[in-house]
Amino acid sequence: MLSIKIREAKFEDAEVISRLSTQLGYPANEMDIQNNLLAIASTKLGNVFVAYSENTVTGWIYLYRHTDLSTGKYMEIMGLVVDEAHRSKGIGAQLIQYTINICKKENIKQLVLRSRVTRASAHRFYRNLGFVEIKEQKVFSYDFNKY
Repeated sequence: MLSIKIREAKFEDAEVISRLSTQLGYPANEMDIQNNLLAIASTKLGNVFVAYSENTVTGWIYLYRHTDLSTGKYMEIMGLVVDEAHRSKGIGAQLIQYTINICKKENIKQLVLRSRVTRASAHRFYRNLGFVEIKEQKVFSYDFNKY
């Protein structure tokens, strides 16, 4: 297991967050990441944390707090990625444990995440950490640029 530290993402992390987002399959440019980091911070509901070792960012996790009408407060992992060069070294597990600790501290009783059905290795990773699959679903999007 690689020894890492975890901290809140900084504006200066935008370039590496952008690169890692592309590895995850969600390309984003540095300026968009900077703008999104500011927007997330302004809500007080979301956080982006980075894992780093020797001043090199090796992964990030984006968390968001929700309140469901039926079930109440929960935390959602909106994104998690570890640099391809540093995978299978325990970094993702440490980011998840960091998140679990936040949930406990904030008395949040449920942590959820969504993962593409094609990401079998990610599913094994989550199951090994104690996550349980509760359903499959389709996700729909309305593109305001089209209409």
